[in-house]
This record gives sequence, C-alpha cells and structure tokens, in this order.
Amino acid sequence: MYEQDYIMRMNRDAVRVIAKLLFNKDVNSLKDIADDESAGDNIHKTICMQDNAKNLLKMEEEILCDLKQNKDRSLERAMLFYLSLSEEDEEFLKNHDYSHEKMKERLLEIAEKFGIADIIKAIYI
Repeated sequence: MYEQDYIMRMNRDAVRVIAKLLFNKDVNSLKDIADDESAGDNIHKTICMQDNAKNLLKMEEEILCDLKQNKDRSLERAMLFYLSLSEEDEEFLKNHDYSHEKMKERLLEIAEKFGIADIIKAIYI
C-alpha cells in the first residue's frame, strides 16, 4: 500500500513538472491546467464514468494519438488525463486494467517526446 502511495505521488509530481516546464503553470489540481474550468471537469467526469477498461484504454490511446499528431491542446488534455488518473486509487485502476506503473511509462514517453525525459526520470529515482 505504501509503495502504491509513493508511485501515485511520483506520477502526480511528474505531471506537475511537465506542466511547469511546458506550460509554465504550477499545477495542484485539474483546474490549474485547463484555461477553461469545464475542460478539467469534463475529463475527470469522463474518467470517473468509465464503465469498463476498454473505454479508459481507448481514451488514453486517443490522447496519445493526438499527441503524436501535435493536435491543438493535446498535451494539456494528456496532463489533465494523467493528473486525474494519478488521484485514483489502485482498486479503480485495477478494475480498468490500468496501473500506476503503466502511467509512469506513459509519462516518460510524453517527456521523451518533449525532450525532458531526464528530468522526469529523476523524479522516479
């Protein structure tokens, strides 16, 4: 349990560092990332309303695809998604075939894309 809390905190810190480096924003909640308050609420509600693992994984796949295509606000959307997931407990993630370790891998992939992987890796050491 303590290990999972530690990983949850590291994932949240990774999101906060990415947001600070790329958006120049201090992030403590979903509303701190989104310029319009409804964006954060919509992502959070969408994640919480997922009724099966395929929807959550599909949502992540769409976000990562948008990032690869450099779509408008895709990084912001990704940070909202992962910040929201970092606040979920292990049971929720397990029920949706997801884990904090998987989130860590995705955050490192995103950091690599933007050239800040070494900084993010330092968080996980």
